[in-house]
Amino acid sequence: NSVDASAGSTVGVRMLASATTGTQAVTLSQCELWNLDVGIQGIGLPSATVYLAGVSIHGCNILSCNTGVAWRHGDHFILEGGVIDQCFSPVVIDADKIWVTNNYIGGRTAGNNNAVVIQATSTENFVQDYNILHNMIVGTNPTGQDGISVNASVYLLQFGQIRNNNISNFKRGINITGTGGNNHVFISHNIFTLCTAAAINFDTGATFCHVDGDFFDASVVSHITDAGVSNRTLRYIDTGVPNQNGGVSTQNGDGVVVAFTVAHGLPAAPRFAVVTPGASGSTNSAFFTSYDGTNITVTFGVAPTAGTGNVVLRWYAECN
Repeated sequence: NSVDASAGSTVGVRMLASATTGTQAVTLSQCELWNLDVGIQGIGLPSATVYLAGVSIHGCNILSCNTGVAWRHGDHFILEGGVIDQCFSPVVIDADKIWVTNNYIGGRTAGNNNAVVIQATSTENFVQDYNILHNMIVGTNPTGQDGISVNASVYLLQFGQIRNNNISNFKRGINITGTGGNNHVFISHNIFTLCTAAAINFDTGATFCHVDGDFFDASVVSHITDAGVSNRTLRYIDTGVPNQNGGVSTQNGDGVVVAFTVAHGLPAAPRFAVVTPGASGSTNSAFFTSYDGTNITVTFGVAPTAGTGNVVLRWYAECN
């Protein structure tokens, strides 16, 4: 099927549910939709006993629409194998049990709308079990757009997987945002390029989130920004440079110098570093450590005594 409405004021495919009549077990495939207000739209009712359920959209091309796919209130929704491109708001979903997989998703040059938005817009329905997998997501406004926005500004979102996506040319690649609660989000093995603020951002409402095995290109300004809430697991980040390093640094004391630096070789400042001094010149004084994007600095309360190879610093550091 093909729909082209150059006036941009129509909906290509609309599925509706009322309190007594719903839309269930529907497959829509191989549609071509252009120049529409909304390419594919689903509207259910919060807390309705009959609503949108079991809808699969496969292999549809949705181009140059104001909104590509808009889905609200329902469950078991699949968007797979399509091209959603040159849309101001490519994908906006408020539903349970979501699979967005194997799509090409791109935005339009103008505007700050995000490419993929998962959100809970009603306090009667929280969103859980969402999966965003194996998509190519490309932005057009790297100062204003997010690639994937998981927005809990109204209500709770939980149990999400964002995995194996290629995300490029955004302000933030993935933005876990909103104070309504973003819980149990698993982010892994995504590739990030050209993110001007951060590849991944966590706001204060995010808890029990796990980041594992993502690749950050050198064009990414900051790998992870975090509002500081606990219960994060951030590890095994691949930048082409190891995110953990350690070793033994042997230096010379002179009885005067109290600060000694060790180049950690990490792609960013460590999130923590551990240093254990050893040898005769560096064990008899209290010390503290600090670190930046290049070095770990160990500062002793009393200068190590003069000698050759008598300041031994055993160290380990990790960064995000």
